[in-house]
Amino acid sequence: MKIKIQNIGPIREVEYDFTKDLQMVFGQNSVGKSYSANVVYCLIKSFVSNRRLSFDQWVPVREFRIEEEFSGDALFQKFAQSVFKVSSEVQGQQVDISRQTEILVSYLLDATTITDFDNMFATVVSNSTNIHNKLNNDQGKIRIELEEAIIKINLSEQGQFVVEGVEIRSQYQASVARDGRGKLRDISVYRDQDHVFSVDKDRTAAWTAQSIMQRIIGQIHSCVEEIHFLPASRSGLYSAMNSLSPMLAELSRNKHLLTNNKIELPSLSEITSSYYLAISTLKAGTRDDSLDAVAKDIESKLLHGSVDYNPKEHKLYFSPEKTDLQLELTETSSMVSEISPIVAYLRHVLTSNRSSLETDSLAKGDYPAPVSKHKINLLIIEEPEAHLHPEAQMKLMELFANLPKYSVKLMISSHSNYMFNKLVNLILEKKIDHESVRTYHLEMTNEGSADTGQMKVDADGIVDHNFADVSARLYEERMDLYDKLAEDAIDKD
Repeated sequence: MKIKIQNIGPIREVEYDFTKDLQMVFGQNSVGKSYSANVVYCLIKSFVSNRRLSFDQWVPVREFRIEEEFSGDALFQKFAQSVFKVSSEVQGQQVDISRQTEILVSYLLDATTITDFDNMFATVVSNSTNIHNKLNNDQGKIRIELEEAIIKINLSEQGQFVVEGVEIRSQYQASVARDGRGKLRDISVYRDQDHVFSVDKDRTAAWTAQSIMQRIIGQIHSCVEEIHFLPASRSGLYSAMNSLSPMLAELSRNKHLLTNNKIELPSLSEITSSYYLAISTLKAGTRDDSLDAVAKDIESKLLHGSVDYNPKEHKLYFSPEKTDLQLELTETSSMVSEISPIVAYLRHVLTSNRSSLETDSLAKGDYPAPVSKHKINLLIIEEPEAHLHPEAQMKLMELFANLPKYSVKLMISSHSNYMFNKLVNLILEKKIDHESVRTYHLEMTNEGSADTGQMKVDADGIVDHNFADVSARLYEERMDLYDKLAEDAIDKD
């Protein structure tokens, strides 16, 4: 699965590849690293949350927003009539219904998943008009590329995401079958000449939609099944929300008693609220032994202590090695407070092992992707190097390299030269397969930021187009200063 973002926020164009286990995004400040990560999170989460939707849940509660406007029932009826018409004209033969199918799926995605994405992303920005790229007049677009389909999403003038259309790569055909008296028996639907199902006319649309939507969502889940976001300033967000949550809860409970109309309860973005909800509602014990082993490595090799969760207080505590102390994160070093949420996620939130009950359930759902016993997680982390000494940054990068072994993919935005160079060394040591890594270098242009495409990964590592110039300038500046000091010394003599 690939997701291309164009002309949204500060971004001119960037395409992320979620077939890769590790994606690292580099670039200067304010070039859209966080912004694009927000788009990715909200978009993938909208598909993740809709995985188990049945046909009945796809019928929208409002009118569709593209081409014609009519209710969900009318859409399905129109599809069935169209399929029946073209099939009847060439009785007994298969006729192409791919275009009708693409329109059907476009409407369904717009009414459900993309509406969810639109609502979710609206919590990230203060004003919907801010979503547009103000540096050019081109329309904002998102493109999701799958084996089964290409989904095209446009940004309207009102700042609303809508489905432009869906290109289905398979060819869908239908044929009508009648009994000996000429009475309609059923309609058969085929995908690339292979029979998919035969049903009565009234259920053709529902079954076609079910089949294609399962394939689309199944292919997304072959890359990502669960998505999590660890934002920048993790410790600050955690501490602030922990302190304010009792007060906010009480204000929410008694909002009707507030007499000052200027007092408004703060609204949280989807990313902030999901992060705090996950970190404050942990369950005691570990969810996955293999991920707990990585968490323990971070504790022993980096933190030199243990991160513990108190389920009664809903708080994280840190216990330094060789002491009986139990410290709140506000009492620890900035490194400990920033890394502890990562440990908590690995130990209590993520799981790579699928239960046998879940595996059986998914297998019965007729998803095209093989159902593995391992669940694929995508963990987005902003600036994991924050507050870490260079030595600690390199250790953290090496520990992160173990996560794909346990079905955890990483998307990391970073300003760390040390993490970058450690990644290059891990590739050269063959501890990381270079084919599983993708790096991006976002650079601002007159029309918005774009991936330069210069930091490509191969067996020889990654050419540095992000940090090397800065290091070279610093070196040249120092050499100039040494020359000037030497000249000044000569002049004094």
